[in-house]
Amino acid sequence: MARRTARALLACILCLIGAEADAQAQAAPPQPAPEKPASTATDAASTAPDAPTWHPAAEADPPLLPAPTGGAPISTSGTDVEGDARAFGAASDPALEKRIAALEAKLAESRRREKPRPEMPWFWRHVRLGGFVQPQFVASTTNAAGSPNRIGNALPAGISANDVIARPDGTTTNRTLFRLRRTRLRTTFETDAMRFYLQIEALPLAGEAPVPSTIVRNAEATGKIRWTDDIRTELTAGLFMVPFRYELTETSNVRPFVERTTFAQSAFPLERDLGIHAKTTAIGNKLTVDVAVVNGQRLGEPAFTVLPDLNPSKDFVLWGSYALGPFLFGANGYYGRGQIVDAQALRFKQFDRWAVNGFAQAKATFFPRFGESRALAELTFGENMDTGLRYPTGVPVIPAAFGADVAGRSQRAFYIRVEQELGRWLLAGYRYDVYVPDTALKNNGRDTHSFLAGARFSHNLRLMNELFYAIDNVHPAGTLPPSATVFGFSSVLQAQF
Repeated sequence: MARRTARALLACILCLIGAEADAQAQAAPPQPAPEKPASTATDAASTAPDAPTWHPAAEADPPLLPAPTGGAPISTSGTDVEGDARAFGAASDPALEKRIAALEAKLAESRRREKPRPEMPWFWRHVRLGGFVQPQFVASTTNAAGSPNRIGNALPAGISANDVIARPDGTTTNRTLFRLRRTRLRTTFETDAMRFYLQIEALPLAGEAPVPSTIVRNAEATGKIRWTDDIRTELTAGLFMVPFRYELTETSNVRPFVERTTFAQSAFPLERDLGIHAKTTAIGNKLTVDVAVVNGQRLGEPAFTVLPDLNPSKDFVLWGSYALGPFLFGANGYYGRGQIVDAQALRFKQFDRWAVNGFAQAKATFFPRFGESRALAELTFGENMDTGLRYPTGVPVIPAAFGADVAGRSQRAFYIRVEQELGRWLLAGYRYDVYVPDTALKNNGRDTHSFLAGARFSHNLRLMNELFYAIDNVHPAGTLPPSATVFGFSSVLQAQF
């Protein structure tokens, strides 16, 4: 009986304990099990349909934010963004978490897509290709004195200054047209010790020089000599730009004005000659000295492609320039021997020719909102430098007494050019140049005013528009200045790579 009573009492106690446990379980909600962290951005990206399967384990993406100090991660990046927000007294922002997760996913996918590039062969690491094209629209009008329709000193009966008429060579006097002004392709192979440079003109007859020419514009072989860490010399042989006057060495895809000045076109039709030159730089590239020996029969002259030099003597060029802060100052000289060829009488006469030139350039940013301001000016004095392609009166003639000395033609040229950037995309400029092919005659020069408005759409594409107005009074001795005027417009769209 006593044993039966003890068993019943024990059963009652166990029932009470179970009921209390059930009550406590109902009073306190069950604690959730720790949530498994969401997959990282890297893993999420790997499930994308177009994601590459190649992804080395050693290149696992590190988290963008610092790891949490404790607790379960909340954001998909594995960092406790909400916990950090609570630490600074801020409420959780689900939108912010979503943006961070999306950015991390994009970054991780970008990293996964990156594959090691195969090592480029040694040869191609030293090769650079480039080129540019300049499609141009040009139109011009003249007065009667400057018209190409003139025969002798007068217009034909019934023909006005700007009419289009036929020429004996089968062309016309049309001056409103589209054309390819320049179509250049260039290749450079360069190492620490040498450089090969080749530039060709795919359409050689598109230039201002009125004679046939070679497609080659530059063909240079250069050896490099490093005397010290600061003093270096480049020895170049071949066909290159003559280092005389700043504008001759400025490439046509950099110069904003499509044409060089009248003197440059008259004395150096295509700016280049065959020879050798040594260019030395020092004082942190501030000082430049260039010494050249050239044939003297320049590219663009009538006989260049047949015989690149008409006499055995060579011409000498010396260039010196120094950069001082925003300024660049330079002086250069030219000395050589020219020649006159009388193909009818089979006579050949030589004469001395020389020129000295000084230039100054300044660059500064006065108005940061607009951009850089630039100014450049050059002054040249010379004798017998004209090639006669534009102005036959600028070339000496064979004297009546063949044994007498050739009477020289003294020449003078000057130009000033200013440019102003107008923000990132626009450029405005103005250039005035004057050239006198024979200073012995009064009022015997050509004055040209050029106004520039350009737009740069990208590093590789720009549009340059020019209005130009010229007064040409070049005339032979014993005649009056013609007062010929030319007004024109040019638009060039340049694309380069």
